Amino acid sequence: MKFSYKGIASGRITSSTIEAEDKKSAIADLAKQGVRIISIEEYKSLSKTLFSERSKSGLSGSTSITLDVLLKFFKKLYKMTSCGLTLTDAISSIDKRTANAAEKRLTKTILEDLTAGKTLSESLKKFGGAIDESIYSMMLVGESNGKIADAIGDALKMLEARSGSKKDLIKAITYPSALFIGTLVIMVGISLGVMPKMQAFIEDMGGKLPATAQFFVSMSKNMGWILPAVAGSIISIIVSIKTIRKTEDGKYSTDSLVLKLPVFGNIATLSFRSGLSNLMSTLLGNGVNITESLKLAEISIKNRVFLKNFQQAKVDILDGKEVYKTFEKYGIFDGEACDLLQVGEKIGDLASSFKDTDKMYAQDLSAALKLSTKITSSIAIAIAFSLIGMLALGIVQAMLSASSGAGGIA
Repeated sequence: MKFSYKGIASGRITSSTIEAEDKKSAIADLAKQGVRIISIEEYKSLSKTLFSERSKSGLSGSTSITLDVLLKFFKKLYKMTSCGLTLTDAISSIDKRTANAAEKRLTKTILEDLTAGKTLSESLKKFGGAIDESIYSMMLVGESNGKIADAIGDALKMLEARSGSKKDLIKAITYPSALFIGTLVIMVGISLGVMPKMQAFIEDMGGKLPATAQFFVSMSKNMGWILPAVAGSIISIIVSIKTIRKTEDGKYSTDSLVLKLPVFGNIATLSFRSGLSNLMSTLLGNGVNITESLKLAEISIKNRVFLKNFQQAKVDILDGKEVYKTFEKYGIFDGEACDLLQVGEKIGDLASSFKDTDKMYAQDLSAALKLSTKITSSIAIAIAFSLIGMLALGIVQAMLSASSGAGGIA
């Protein structure tokens, strides 16, 4: 039988596995090696362990840690552990020097758990936010093979990729949104402050306000109910989506809708493929077999459409089908990526092939995000200039009408 244990050896907490006939024999063998047992139990696979931890903690956690906080923490942690510091010493150092309240909460919780004999992955499961199943998987692999610094480095690379994609996406949304909102503010200001006075002046002069200008005057008079109606519609849509996503069918239908959206559907697909490639490369590269790697990767998939396809692909692969053919069949990967996996399978190095597909999809994702920025910016600029043009035309026509009225009176 195989047992996993935590114990103290040479004054340090250690965790690993041992083969023995039963638990008593395992404890006796460890005692001979100078290991004082903290806990010992029958060995569970990484995927079963992760499923168990998720069911106990429920990933949401009482304390959410943002991506930025986690990224800074892992950067510091990787530098220290890769230089030879123990995990406890490294986190103690971060705890002493950080002034960030969220990071301080993170370090203190982990230190308490490590002192109590828990592992880093067990401690991280208490937090929600950016700490998802992919990070858990990497920490579990690092703890199981004794290469925690490498696991932290792999997690750091994943977090950096996410951070870069997040910044690109925010950039793609922020500029056009700011431009559109700014244009609306200017229009509302002119419609409320200028147009009514101009209308009164023109009517006093015997003229008539042009249709374009009348449109903005009408808008200004009805702004009291238009803005609440728009805000109410947006809130209703958000509430409806949240209500729909409470069921599995609802999650599947909304996830499917996202993938059909122009530009953004492609971004979601590329993000999934890049993340999956990264995780599979890390797991396989650290000695996790294909069966365990697929199970761990499955847990990390959020989009229900991709999850269903991946589950079907996993069944076929575990039945002996080739990875590259199966991934192409179910739309997990496409084209060149499947060719790369085919080469990896032939030479027995799928880890390197997944690393190459990660680079390829990461580049495609970056290009897609830049394209989305150009498209949304172009649309926003077109709308903004159209509205401003209409407003300018209305003002010019109103001035001409006022001039005509004044000429008639003279």
